[in-house]
Amino acid sequence: MKKLNIYYSTEFYKLYGKHAMMDPDTVKLGNIINHKTFEVVGSLHDIGIDFTEKVKSDIPDAEPIYKSKDIVVGDLSAGQDSIAKISLNFNSDHSLYLSTKGSKIVGIAEDHVGENSLGEQIIKLYDKDKKKSKWDKDWIVVTEVEYTKKALIIISNGKNAHIELKAQSPSPISVGEMIKADLSFGHESSIGFKYIMPEGEYRTILFKAKAINQSFLNGPIFTTRDLTLPGNESSGFEMPEEPEYLKDFEWID
Repeated sequence: MKKLNIYYSTEFYKLYGKHAMMDPDTVKLGNIINHKTFEVVGSLHDIGIDFTEKVKSDIPDAEPIYKSKDIVVGDLSAGQDSIAKISLNFNSDHSLYLSTKGSKIVGIAEDHVGENSLGEQIIKLYDKDKKKSKWDKDWIVVTEVEYTKKALIIISNGKNAHIELKAQSPSPISVGEMIKADLSFGHESSIGFKYIMPEGEYRTILFKAKAINQSFLNGPIFTTRDLTLPGNESSGFEMPEEPEYLKDFEWID
């Protein structure tokens, strides 16, 4: 069985084209990552490439929810002692649920077409001759990050799994509003992983990355790369078995 944290990242990419992290804030905008070791080896600034952060989406009160299609939200109810309850039902194995509070998406402003674009600057550093190249073909660069102030992560570990969410509220509230409240878990069945990331400052929870791809007809191009586990088809490269940013973690409920 795959480790749940690795499964979380790869499956999330299939659903949304973003790389999901269980260890918030270990990846920053402009970071350069070696895809074979998944270690951060530096930043664009380290190799003389300056960039401007551009806020692509900043809605302080937004509570985006990312989830597998098979997840069904149960009935809302108000329990005793001003506690609102809601159930999540997972109808397939290893379904993913991520709810966030205070989402903000920031990207590199120069990541566009043009002679001064990020891609053109990196291509100028790249040479197929490894001794001449100032850009390693194994490097990827983080071009977009999604920040959040609070997060709820759940992964099912069996068909017909379910979990109850509880929040301090005198009346029933929607599943989207649960993340705003003092949130806790109730009764559960067949849940493989659950975690409430405490509210705080903005931390990276999702990111996108690009890399050099050697095109036979057009030469080197700067393009999006996916991170696929060994044994699966990959449009770019394969992840190592235990990438650094997806190492095992111990969470305290």
